[in-house]
Amino acid sequence: MIVLDTNNTSQTIGVLPRYYADLTTDITFQTFNEDTREEVFFAFDAPPFQLIDGFLVFSLITLGKPNNTTYRLKIVENVLNKVIFRGKIFTTDQSIQNYSIDG
Repeated sequence: MIVLDTNNTSQTIGVLPRYYADLTTDITFQTFNEDTREEVFFAFDAPPFQLIDGFLVFSLITLGKPNNTTYRLKIVENVLNKVIFRGKIFTTDQSIQNYSIDG
């Protein structure tokens, strides 16, 4: 699970994709709020995606997102229509280093 701090403007995330194709050319980043079951859009810093040391790295702007919310994350390679990563994102206003699921 990826934990994001809503107090920061931008945060860089690296995920390990399922396969390595031309990942940075045509991919879609989809997030769904698990409570409302609606698609939610996160803004990106430029460039939106990079492949660095085997990780797919991107920077999300999280300022203004609600606290204590879980999102389903799906990254799709559009040319082959394959899912290259699935995971979850949790947003909180606690510092990431001190975050505890027990409160």
